[in-house]
Amino acid sequence: MHSYYTELDIEECKKSINEIVKENGFPISGIRGKVDFEKDKFNLLRTDSNYRNSFSRIFYGEFMKKENGTIIQGSFSMSAFVKVFITIWFSGVISIGGLIFLVSFSDVFLGTSFSEGSPVLGMIIPFILLIFGILIVKLGIRLSKNAEEYILELIKRTLNAKEIETKI
Repeated sequence: MHSYYTELDIEECKKSINEIVKENGFPISGIRGKVDFEKDKFNLLRTDSNYRNSFSRIFYGEFMKKENGTIIQGSFSMSAFVKVFITIWFSGVISIGGLIFLVSFSDVFLGTSFSEGSPVLGMIIPFILLIFGILIVKLGIRLSKNAEEYILELIKRTLNAKEIETKI
């Protein structure tokens, strides 16, 4: 969780963030996002024209009134669509791997003799797909680190904000 304090009021903060998003319009490379003026929430994502990173994390932030200013709190998370895709991917790989495991070792479970062929060979493909899924998500997050740092600096610079300790 990232927390910042600025002496600007909530409305000024929302307008400033919205201005940044509007300046970029529909960018191939730059800042995309949305400000929810009713709920005092916003999200920001930095895109790059050189590559498309579906696993890059989006900054989901919230404005909270403080006596002489505003506290901006937020964190990075993947989009809901990507989370659903990752869930389906890993569920499918684990389900298929489990099914292959049961079919491959059914002779052992039923107490009959071991059949010809190596059941371990059938387990290699789900294992490779599982490792591939983990690595691609980790790589996507690593490639978005610079974008995350850029967004945090943009918030500090645009809102003249200072980082504060997060109380949990």
